[in-house]
Amino acid sequence: MRPIPRSGPREWVEPSTPAEFSDAKYDLGRFRLEDLIKGDEVEGLWRAHDKLLRRTVAVRLVPSTDPRQAALRDAACTAARVVDHRVSRVLDVLDQNGTLLIVTEWVDGISLEQILHSPMTTARSLVVTRGIIEALVRIHAAGTTHGRLRPASVMVTESGEVQLRGHCIDALLYGVAPGDDPVAADINGIGALMMACLTARWPGAPVSGLPTPPIVGGKLATPSQLVADLPRDFNDYVIRALASVPGPTTVDPGCDPFDTVLEARRAFSALGAPPPASPPPATHGPFLIGDPHEEVIRRKAGRRTMAVLAALGVVGTVSAVGFSLLMTSGGTNTATAGMTAPPPSASASVTIEPRLLEVTPSPEVKPAIPRSYPIAGINIFDPSGAGIVRDTTSRLSIDEDVSTAWYTNTYRRQNFTKNRGIGLIVDLGQPVPVKVIELGLVGNDTDLQIRTADTLSTALDGYTEVSRLTGAPGQVTIREPRAITARYVLIWLTGMPAATDGFRGGIRSVDIRND
Repeated sequence: MRPIPRSGPREWVEPSTPAEFSDAKYDLGRFRLEDLIKGDEVEGLWRAHDKLLRRTVAVRLVPSTDPRQAALRDAACTAARVVDHRVSRVLDVLDQNGTLLIVTEWVDGISLEQILHSPMTTARSLVVTRGIIEALVRIHAAGTTHGRLRPASVMVTESGEVQLRGHCIDALLYGVAPGDDPVAADINGIGALMMACLTARWPGAPVSGLPTPPIVGGKLATPSQLVADLPRDFNDYVIRALASVPGPTTVDPGCDPFDTVLEARRAFSALGAPPPASPPPATHGPFLIGDPHEEVIRRKAGRRTMAVLAALGVVGTVSAVGFSLLMTSGGTNTATAGMTAPPPSASASVTIEPRLLEVTPSPEVKPAIPRSYPIAGINIFDPSGAGIVRDTTSRLSIDEDVSTAWYTNTYRRQNFTKNRGIGLIVDLGQPVPVKVIELGLVGNDTDLQIRTADTLSTALDGYTEVSRLTGAPGQVTIREPRAITARYVLIWLTGMPAATDGFRGGIRSVDIRND
């Protein structure tokens, strides 16, 4: 990373560039704008290619007409002081003909907002929360804050690490929230994100994809009122963190809130601790998958149940956080499945908090009715190569962990040529009526086809095309007007999202039903 002068950005001097970039519409010096993520061509966030260092980056454009340009320049320079693998780095701040370019690291992963379709296990929730806390400790140690934590601010990478993005800049763009103190907002965000992991509900301003907790006695429901058998110290920790920014529905504004992120970290390290005779092993750095402290949490928390309080009418399925290992270009797919919690130890004790008898359910909550078809088998379909490949990595797309995934290889081109691609064949065991196919995809901007057949074939023409999507986002639902009877469903990928060193796609969840 080039050093950034504190006085402001430097002027970019155009180097010699290849001829194919010289007259491109979206060529800004060393950066080639490739995909608009948010905003517009004048003021927006782009996925871009750094021609000098040959890597994918994110570039935010701030025109000279924006009155916040100077403040955003200063905020970006301040944010660049944070250098940590848990934080999306600000790589450069440049002036390009009066337009401010804020260049940040491009994070390959899935946002927490996309993962939280259902609650995580207690152990996984603490893994993610620990990563968030450690990232905030580094940010605060650099003399700045995040100021506006949301589930979309948290990325979970392919190795299962947490990476925080938008520090310092998001608060300036959209305002500090909640409250007006960015330090208190960050502490509150720790509690809100931990509650989101435990309950798949967001206890703050509405965000896309996550419902708010119901109101119980005029206050927001606590995690223990939504999750059966949650240890009391976990519940109390969330309440203390949320109390840093009190509001009309704060559970207990008079409790002892955390004053600093360091204090929140110290309290967090005691969660799930064993009896004094068996102190937990010391941990340093990120709380990642495989940390020995996770086993301690399992013994205390026990097995999570599959249902929450019947009075709330909320049914949650258990999910986990973890990613399959990224395969190398042209190599064999390899992956790791997400870890599941074992049965509780006989010596473990769980404190169950008393439940309230009178509960006002959230009006949008409806009982979940499972209507998904069981999947008898799933295999890789590569007619131009090995044909039908029986590889265990394909099952990562249908396990209970929505953050594990089957990945394609990495390709140099985004789109395949005609009648070429790669995908998965789902075997439903027998011909059944199919009307709804819900897919969790890796990344955004995937081109795909849905094809069906009653008999297995190694040729693409053996499957009838029923749907085609271009530029699909990370979560899509394909609903046919009339049910199609089929035993085999082919999910055929023909265009891949951008990755760090090329283009790569994948499938992280498959749900087929007849609604």
